[in-house]
Amino acid sequence: MMQSQEDSFLALLASRCIDKYGAELHQCCFVFPSQRAGTFFRYELSKRLNQPSFSPQIITVASLTEKLSGLKLAQRTQQVCLLYREIVTLREELGFPIDEKSNPHLPFDHAEKLLSDFNDIDNYLVEPDEIFHNLKALDDLTSLDYISPEQREAIEIFFGYLSQVNSDKKERLEELFSAMTTEMQLLYHRFRDTLESLGLGYSGMLARRASEVNEEDFDKNLQKLLSPSVRHIIVAGLYHISTAERKILKRLQYSHERYTTSFYWEEVKLANHTTPSDWDYLIGKTMQASKQELGGEWLSPQERLDPKIDIVQIPSDIGRSKLVPTLLQELIDDAPRAIEDLQCAIVLPEVNTLLPLLDALQGISHPINITMGYPLHLSSVAVWLHRYIELQQFTRWSEKGELLPLDALEHLIKHPLSNLLVSSEELSPLNEALRYNYYYIDYQKICALYPQELPEPLHLLIEPISDKSALIQRLITLLDQLASLLRDEDNTAEDEADSKAEADHVHYIRVLEIEFIKKLRDLVIQVGNLLPLMGDTAERTILYRLLFKLVGEETLPFEGEPLEGLQIMGFLESRLINFDYLIIPESNEGALPHKRPINRGYIPYNVRQGYNMPTYQSDDYTEAYYFYRLVSRARRVFFIVDSRSEKEPSRFLAQLRYLFHLTPQEHTVKVSMLATQTPKITIPKDEAVMAILREYTTSNRDNVKKALSASSLSTYALCPLQFYYKYIRQIPEVEERTDLLSPGDFGTVIHNVMQELYKPYEGKSLSSQDYEWLLDPHTSLPRISAVVNSYYAQDVLHQKSTPNEIEGMHQMYIRMIMEEVYAVLKFDAQYTQGGHQLAYVASEQRIDMIESLPELGIDVRFKGFIDRLDEVDGRLRIVDYKTGTDSQTFKDWSQLYFAQEKTQHRKAIAQIFLYSEAVLRLVENGRAQQEGLKWLQPRYNQVQPSLYQLKGMCSNKESYNPLIRLEQTEIEDYATSEIRNSYCHELHEVLLRLFSPDIPFTQAEDEDACRYCAFKAICAR
Repeated sequence: MMQSQEDSFLALLASRCIDKYGAELHQCCFVFPSQRAGTFFRYELSKRLNQPSFSPQIITVASLTEKLSGLKLAQRTQQVCLLYREIVTLREELGFPIDEKSNPHLPFDHAEKLLSDFNDIDNYLVEPDEIFHNLKALDDLTSLDYISPEQREAIEIFFGYLSQVNSDKKERLEELFSAMTTEMQLLYHRFRDTLESLGLGYSGMLARRASEVNEEDFDKNLQKLLSPSVRHIIVAGLYHISTAERKILKRLQYSHERYTTSFYWEEVKLANHTTPSDWDYLIGKTMQASKQELGGEWLSPQERLDPKIDIVQIPSDIGRSKLVPTLLQELIDDAPRAIEDLQCAIVLPEVNTLLPLLDALQGISHPINITMGYPLHLSSVAVWLHRYIELQQFTRWSEKGELLPLDALEHLIKHPLSNLLVSSEELSPLNEALRYNYYYIDYQKICALYPQELPEPLHLLIEPISDKSALIQRLITLLDQLASLLRDEDNTAEDEADSKAEADHVHYIRVLEIEFIKKLRDLVIQVGNLLPLMGDTAERTILYRLLFKLVGEETLPFEGEPLEGLQIMGFLESRLINFDYLIIPESNEGALPHKRPINRGYIPYNVRQGYNMPTYQSDDYTEAYYFYRLVSRARRVFFIVDSRSEKEPSRFLAQLRYLFHLTPQEHTVKVSMLATQTPKITIPKDEAVMAILREYTTSNRDNVKKALSASSLSTYALCPLQFYYKYIRQIPEVEERTDLLSPGDFGTVIHNVMQELYKPYEGKSLSSQDYEWLLDPHTSLPRISAVVNSYYAQDVLHQKSTPNEIEGMHQMYIRMIMEEVYAVLKFDAQYTQGGHQLAYVASEQRIDMIESLPELGIDVRFKGFIDRLDEVDGRLRIVDYKTGTDSQTFKDWSQLYFAQEKTQHRKAIAQIFLYSEAVLRLVENGRAQQEGLKWLQPRYNQVQPSLYQLKGMCSNKESYNPLIRLEQTEIEDYATSEIRNSYCHELHEVLLRLFSPDIPFTQAEDEDACRYCAFKAICAR
């Protein structure tokens, strides 16, 4: 017969119990591994009952254990905080306090491992003192060879404070492990006592207590749990049962005459020729062992058909989610009522693929029910919280005030949720101030930016808070405001939406964000309530770490109608539920099954085996069981596999082939990269563009008088489209603030310092004695240092006066500037020492030039600023300081403005040649005096262009040569006809291209030129 929902375990169980108990069904209590299994069981019962009936009681194994123990399960937050307190207190008593400020994460990582071990010790009824004693004795027997590398590293990190241990690593590790087990033994008992005094326990502790409680309390707690009408307890569908749970179930079975206890087990079969040993290999023997000890009945369909399996391969992460709607439609075509009849499910091994999947499913018409939690740390509000905590965590507190870290502050105020709290107008003064600070900014200076007072929303957002309780209250206030603002924004967006679909989508996103905020708020409140329990042991850094950790572990459960629509769940949530049609979008190794560490905690693998405690193999068996029980009862299954070379298909797919001899149909989906290619952009020069270009010419009749610069012309030469965006459209370049000093600021300080140092010598010749004085460490060093500090404060820190103390990275940059300043002075000193005459002429001088284009009937204006001018042996020398790595050599004149590749472009040479040409034209035209350039004498008919590569000067102090070289020939005089005519030809040609109306603006041929372009996002390169 054909497989269908009538063959599921819950359907068979419902039929069996109706036949067996009939009208007494309300006298039954069903115990399932999950609440969701109970919900689907009620659904199966309702379909089979022919007359009204009272519903039976349905509970989970976890709730049964908790009620029988007489304790309440402590929240994970409580467990971590209380165990942390015990760790810190015990360490102080032993004389080895934890350095929380330098290692704030260690106590929580340590607590997680300890909790895992304590849970397993109690769940499997291991005698605690015995196992700890044996752990201490094991080093004599095996020399700790049983400890994994990961465990060794964790032990050494956490107990690294022990200074008295032997320097030999092996002996040191043995002593550390002995200290570890001693501490574990003490903490185990102290932690349990603390929890019990509060009426709380962790899951293993509850199971142990329930299994060991006396008969009177056991009966009393059981009667409190069960409804008065209950006479029959039916335990169904369990798989992995711990020793303590097994003992509890045996007590139910044999110790109570008032109740009958029955067990039903789900038999998993896939392919008729599969042997029991095959299943033992795949899912272990735990279920068979439990059935043998507790008895009961297997439930299995009478006839099986192997599922039809399709493996779809696609080389894309996002493509896997995008493919699901197509596969879903194929299933609906095969079985139109599959979704309405709750027989279609998408099972996700990885929860982080949930949101991309939901985005891909937006177009489907069926309702969706999600039965899994979404990680809170992946939400936008969790990112916002992380940035807020980082601002508080890295704020520097001193007697002078509070210094806020700029990185953390900028990241916080740029977050979209912060922009919801604080308006752009309120943030404007702060954003302006952030441009001129590099590492920290004084909170009081921020307050002073606002004439009246700091806007209240901004005050709430960035005020430094040292008190832990006040910080918790501030977070609650901010989260409440965010939730309120999101509700208001949701209402506004719904009114402004163009369509109902768009409004629904916006509403869905807003509701999801609000739910994330509510969940986060609950976590913050929990931490706040636990602060008194943690007492004085909790430093602020520990509070931050605790918040980060809890957010990282928390999930937001989706609530909906479980018996309606397309089911989306994880494998854990699918326990005891079966579907005819399955889609598994993440079917690669590492996700299916999950990649997990070999060791859970500190108790080694061999010791766990000896005490029958769970190991990584137990987890593998459990995951395999969930997988095979789901697949075995399906009619059709789609597995989506990432086919990229670095990805490996799940081992389960190979097992289906080679152990069960199934023959999946394989499909490959190709992702075409050609569709993502962006067409080239070409901007024609229409009349509007030409009008703007004419502003750079003398023929412009408007009052606007623009002039090209050397850098703007080089921009056009490198990429005409970049010139269009920057100078025609005038799109501002977004400057991202960085901790590093920008090359522009670095060069500005160098220029200003050199101008200041040479200013006393303007119009004068410098002697070797002058340079000796300038370079003397005793007489001149303090002055030069003061000049550098002054201009650094002015140009970099944007402060009018030099601060008393410049700290951190700024000191390093100042030392670099000092080094390059001295390199320039030492290089210049060589001229006087070599018998040359060097006279300082001027610095930072503006020059103007006009280039005629008779072909187009226009004259183009140029302007520029020369860094420095000297007269060396009667020849005018133009000096251009370069803080980068510009080349001083070119092989061909086309490299100035027509280079095919960015690496071949010679921007610095083109710039200094332009300045040289402008100077010569002023001399030849006799216009220098008219334009007020008194320094430009008629005798300067020879010009020597010199590039001062400051890095080269520092690294090659003795051999550095600033002259430009055409191949191997040094250019000592730009005025020679060959050099000058060649440059002027290149300049003329590039200007013709720029101003010709027939030549459009196009993208750079060499895409390497786009790597750091501010406009690359616009042209999509």
